[in-house]
Amino acid sequence: MTEIRTTLVSCNTCGSTSAREVGRSRDYEFHSCTNEFVFVECRECGVIYLQNRPDLAELRTIYPPAYYDYNEYLGTFVTWLRSLAQRGRITPIARYAAPGAFIVEVGCGNGELLRALKAYGDPSWRLMGIDFSSEACAFVERHGIDARCGRFEALEWHDRPPDVVIMNQVIEHLDDPRRCVRRARELLAPGGVLIVETPSTDAWDADWFRPRWWGGWHCPRHWNLYTPATPAGLF
Repeated sequence: MTEIRTTLVSCNTCGSTSAREVGRSRDYEFHSCTNEFVFVECRECGVIYLQNRPDLAELRTIYPPAYYDYNEYLGTFVTWLRSLAQRGRITPIARYAAPGAFIVEVGCGNGELLRALKAYGDPSWRLMGIDFSSEACAFVERHGIDARCGRFEALEWHDRPPDVVIMNQVIEHLDDPRRCVRRARELLAPGGVLIVETPSTDAWDADWFRPRWWGGWHCPRHWNLYTPATPAGLF
């Protein structure tokens, strides 16, 4: 385990460089590097972001193969709880996905949500996962679901417009969430819906475990964090 390259950044939402420190943490989950990382709150718009962000060339270091094959890592009980949580997301998605809808999940990881949609959702739905990791895409394809490997915001798109784009616990991982959201809006079919879920820095556990041990830091993989009041700049 060694130190990785990092880049000092400003607020992606409003561009301000004025910020105050709100937390420090390390990679306590996967021990991918020895760096200490600093989270700051933008004084202009209130978004919390990772100030000394890993260089994009370090993505495969901070997302090791075990990040996608984590059933053994988490254990049977936690994996079962996660599967219940994914099934619980189907109902709100179904409100916007008509029969035959094309549903695309950005940052699909190992396809937990897509697998739940395939097993318990409308069988007429067409599903696709997108992830920068070839390991993640291989997991998804292994379960009979289409996958495209690459960064969503940079992918050339030759498929039909998606009816639903899902960003489930993903915008917080991105270097430029606004660009990714903008790309989704460009690609969506008329009347299509973008569904975004992301951790809230107003959550009860954030108050308990900040400034160092909050799981929402997911350090150093979470780069931008929001409250219900702060995502407006994304859209």
